[in-house]
Amino acid sequence: MCGIAGFLGPLASDRATADARLGRMLARLTHRGPDGEGRWVDPAQHVALGHTRLAIVDTSDAGRQPLHLEHLHAVVNGEIYNYPELRRELEQKCGAVFQSHCDSEVVLHGYRYYGEDFFARLNGMFAFALYDAAEHRLLLVRDPAGIKPLYYCQRPEGVFFASEIKGLLAALDVTRWPIDLLGLSQYLSYQTALGARTLFEGVSLLLPGCLLDIRTDSLPQQISARAYAPLPPATNSDLSFPEALAAFDATFAASVRRHLLSDVPVASYISAGFDSASVAVEAAHAQAAKGPMTAFTGRFSEEDGWYDETTVAGEAVHSFDGRHVAVDIRAQDFVAHLDDVIDALDEPKMGMGAFSQFMVAKTVATQFKVILTGHGGDELFAGYPLFKLARLRTLCYLKRSELPHLVYFILSSLRRWWQPEYGRQLPVLWSRKAQEKLLGRGLGGLKPWQPLAALQAACPDRGARITATYLHHYLPGLLVVEDKISMAHRLESRTPFLDHALLELSAKIPTQVKLHHGELKALIKARAKNHLPASYFTQPKRGFPTPLRHWLRGPLTEFMQARLLGADSALPRLFEREAIARTVHRYLHSPYRFLRPLDEIQSHRIWQLLSLESWLRQWQTRYGITLELR
Repeated sequence: MCGIAGFLGPLASDRATADARLGRMLARLTHRGPDGEGRWVDPAQHVALGHTRLAIVDTSDAGRQPLHLEHLHAVVNGEIYNYPELRRELEQKCGAVFQSHCDSEVVLHGYRYYGEDFFARLNGMFAFALYDAAEHRLLLVRDPAGIKPLYYCQRPEGVFFASEIKGLLAALDVTRWPIDLLGLSQYLSYQTALGARTLFEGVSLLLPGCLLDIRTDSLPQQISARAYAPLPPATNSDLSFPEALAAFDATFAASVRRHLLSDVPVASYISAGFDSASVAVEAAHAQAAKGPMTAFTGRFSEEDGWYDETTVAGEAVHSFDGRHVAVDIRAQDFVAHLDDVIDALDEPKMGMGAFSQFMVAKTVATQFKVILTGHGGDELFAGYPLFKLARLRTLCYLKRSELPHLVYFILSSLRRWWQPEYGRQLPVLWSRKAQEKLLGRGLGGLKPWQPLAALQAACPDRGARITATYLHHYLPGLLVVEDKISMAHRLESRTPFLDHALLELSAKIPTQVKLHHGELKALIKARAKNHLPASYFTQPKRGFPTPLRHWLRGPLTEFMQARLLGADSALPRLFEREAIARTVHRYLHSPYRFLRPLDEIQSHRIWQLLSLESWLRQWQTRYGITLELR
């Protein structure tokens, strides 16, 4: 796991200039790779590649990057879990001679013998840049699920790319940068900029499963993007529930084993949810010979007990004789680390769970370099209450805790007739009208919902629309957050549920099978009956909750008001001060504050405002760049 950066174009034609700028880029990525740094500059080819290393597989110097093989040069971020099989094939069939035991080296040898068709065979999480000097082309490649991010930007000075936006902009001599209004509107609507868009105008996120082909023998450089490994489409197979369960059991176990590939110890997150607990228990058994598994749980001490998952998680850890570490998270931690969280993210993205993840990852990184997570279980195997709307017959199995979610989405579908941002399978935090009041300006012809509408229009039914939305737009946002938050602490985060074999299996299983007898994540829960304590089956769905709504109306009230309404707040540079004040007043006195499900959306709105204020503040104070709307 690492950080990568580079550029091509006129700036790379002078070695000293290129090396200095590359050094600036890598300096902002050292948290991703504290174990080493490598640079390669070729003025004749006008290209520069850089790498910061977190040594996980082959920790020797042989695993250092950039990698070189004849006319091929590469920097790789991530892990290739099937590299042992690919390496054997390349050695036996192609005569490849490897210089290390690092998994990244298969990228160069595979491309040399099979071309870019080889990329689709990689099972892992990765983002890499490969320069082919013979063909005068730079290839930027991202894994199919979008676990590892890769950003790029084309300017008169050339094409720039990096694992993080802060690394990318470090190469440019700028003091101001425009905010992308459509990206901002999408974030306010759905908690994330959609697709390739970011909140930085002109900076794009390479889409999952896509390849960016940059021809370097012309100015300006010719850029083309294409999907090389799209997510497997739903195939509507006739798998029965017992058949699907047997296939899931075997495939999941194999995936977890693959994700234990490491030359350093591996730990796991664990909560009261089925996904992380299933991963932790399976991993503990798979590596039992190496000693007990350590599992980490975030702990809040709110009086109603809703936010404390340590008791149930501890029972699971006890079942495999592991070591359980509970990480206490307090309101004062929010004050101390909010700016660090937003800085780690580069831009505001997704919900308040990023703060909790940050605090737990901070503790994990003091003891481990690799952590397993449960990301992807909900999206692949129908874990959200919304999925029940895909099969109306499942509503007869409706649980009381699921009712608020379903009522919201039903009303949202009706609201779509006069507010088209609604009814797109994702919750809406700020309506278009509310955004215009905040901004003090109209959005013109911008349609923040358009990427969702285009995707959903191609889906044959509601189940397909829900699944596609969460796999293509919601999950990638969560994964970017997980990557940035973990790597801020030099910690590699792995997601066994997003193994390529599980992605393919999920696509073959019909929605009605995933919702067997109206049960969310029926396959995961059925398997868990033989692996997890009984207490897991009496727990409500939480999703790593954060008691921010209690804190904001308690110990954090003054902090919130100072950040959003204070004289030195950066937020009025973006929004109307009176609109911010009204929002804060309504929140503090909302009648919904006593009803947790109804209060969550309002709390997420305040989280967004705090995130945006911190974002504007951090980029100016830490990096000397003023972010502004044109």
